[in-house]
Amino acid sequence: MDELEATREKLAAELNALAEPVEDFQEKVAKLKAQFNPANMEIIIRKLIFLARHNADEPNSG
Repeated sequence: MDELEATREKLAAELNALAEPVEDFQEKVAKLKAQFNPANMEIIIRKLIFLARHNADEPNSG
């Protein structure tokens, strides 16, 4: 019986941990949108295109 009680307490603790609120999904989305604004994305895309073109001109060493 002691083993069953310990298992029950462990499971109850796990359920309580799952019931705790995690960071709001809408807050996460807002943070991501703030990080990836259109001006920054354009700069990143231009850099990636430049690097892709630059690397395409180099012979493969492999």
